[in-house]
Amino acid sequence: MNFYRELFSWDFVATRGMQGATASYIAQLRGRDVGAVCPPLNIPNRGARWIKHVRVTSVSDTARTALAAGGQLLIEPFEVAPGGRMAILSDPAGATFAVAESSAGRAARLVNESQAWALSTLRTSAIKTAEDFYRALFGWKAQAVGNSGFSIYRLAGYFGGVPFQPVPRDTVAGMQLVAAESEPSHWEIDFWVDDVDGTAAHASSLGGIVMVSPQDTGLFRYAMIADPQGAVFTVSKMIGR
Repeated sequence: MNFYRELFSWDFVATRGMQGATASYIAQLRGRDVGAVCPPLNIPNRGARWIKHVRVTSVSDTARTALAAGGQLLIEPFEVAPGGRMAILSDPAGATFAVAESSAGRAARLVNESQAWALSTLRTSAIKTAEDFYRALFGWKAQAVGNSGFSIYRLAGYFGGVPFQPVPRDTVAGMQLVAAESEPSHWEIDFWVDDVDGTAAHASSLGGIVMVSPQDTGLFRYAMIADPQGAVFTVSKMIGR
C-alpha cells in the first residue's frame, strides 16, 4: 500500500475483506473511494494483479449468463462487506474480471481525474469472440476506431466520461487487438495522471518497474508500470489536455 500511497497520494481504510478475510483496504483520494487492496484470491496461476470490476444487478444471474456465453466461473459468488456479493469470471479467451453487486451502493466514487481510474482496455486476439461475449453479458456494443485495431465498448443509456473526450460519453471500456503469441488476453487498468514521465520515474524510485517507457500513442501519452508485487497498470494523460 505504501507504493500507491506515495505514487497517487491514496489513503487506505481497513474493511472486512473478501470471503471474510480481514486484511482488506479501500483506497481513497480526498475521502472518496478509488480502488481496493485485498488478499490474494484463489485463482490458479494468477499472482498480484489489478482486476476490473463491473457492477451488476445480480451476480448469480450474470455468472450463469457468462457460462452460457462461453466464459468460465473462476470463483463462485461470495459475500463481501458491506452488504455485497462478488464473483470472479473469465471471458472465452481467458481475460479475468469481477462482477459485483452491493446493497450499500459501494463503488468507485472518483473517476476520470488525476490519480484515479479512467478506463479499462481488453487486450485480446479474439476480437469477434469478445464482442459477442460482452454484448451478451452486459449489453456492450463494440465500435472499431478506424483501422487502428482499437475499439470502444458503448452502453446505450450510459453517460459518463468527461467533456471534450475523444470518444462518445457512453463509452465504458476499450478493446485492443494483440497477437495471440505476444501476450495472453487480459484487462488493462489505466489511471490518469498529470505527468506521465514524472509518475513513471517516481514509480521506479518506489520499487516499481517501468515496463513500457512513457510514449505518445494516438491521443494519449502513457506508460506501463508494475508495482513491487508485480501488479501491472498503465498511467496516461490526454495530449493537449
